[in-house]
Amino acid sequence: MKKKHQLLTNQSKMINIVVGLIGVILVLLAIILIASEIVKNILLSIGCSLIATSIATWLTSYYMSANNDVKEIITDWKLINLYETKTEMNIKSNECLDRARKQIDIIAIGMSNFLSYKGDVLEKKAQNGVKIRIISCDNLNMLRQREKDESYSGSGSITDVMKSDVLALSEWVKGVARKKGTVNIKYHSSYPGFSYLRIDDTVFFGPNLPLYKSQINFALEFNIHGKGGQYFVEFFESLWNNNSVCTEQLHFKE
Repeated sequence: MKKKHQLLTNQSKMINIVVGLIGVILVLLAIILIASEIVKNILLSIGCSLIATSIATWLTSYYMSANNDVKEIITDWKLINLYETKTEMNIKSNECLDRARKQIDIIAIGMSNFLSYKGDVLEKKAQNGVKIRIISCDNLNMLRQREKDESYSGSGSITDVMKSDVLALSEWVKGVARKKGTVNIKYHSSYPGFSYLRIDDTVFFGPNLPLYKSQINFALEFNIHGKGGQYFVEFFESLWNNNSVCTEQLHFKE
């Protein structure tokens, strides 16, 4: 479909260029040729009309193309919002969490800030039947490297704070499960270079860039019924269901 659209667009551009060139030629003929005023006026009139039509068509097609790109992002990919920082995104995600009814999926490390602020809400949701799945990281070397990466110099000291956060998250999950909460956790051996949060029909995604604290990275919001949301949902499902890369037991790998 995109190839057909591109072909039609190229053909339209070619026709528009030809029309514009014919207009220029007619204007030049009117200027150069020695002929009656009537003929000159006719050539000038037709030539100028063709040039004006060509310019108007080009401007129209340019803005239509730009609008189509925007339409694809909004309609097909269902991009809802962009946030300059994850801190700004958290305002919206916390609102979505309060309204969660069916499912919450998370890819993160220890979620210490999230649990300290919304842990009680998350626990109540799990106890009320909201399905919660979490993918964390059990690769100790990568966690330590990320500690360095999050320092502004890239060479900060290692205190194993992320290891402690993962252990605390694991214990939190066990505690909620003991209270009959519908929560499960798995561990990936690679450090996720991003954070992922799905709450019902909304997906939040943001990178974890080196030399940037997690919360000052930018973030995106998608609806899961678009291409963007489906892309991330399918990725989470493939990761969650792959037992060779995602395990239920926490074993820190050096």
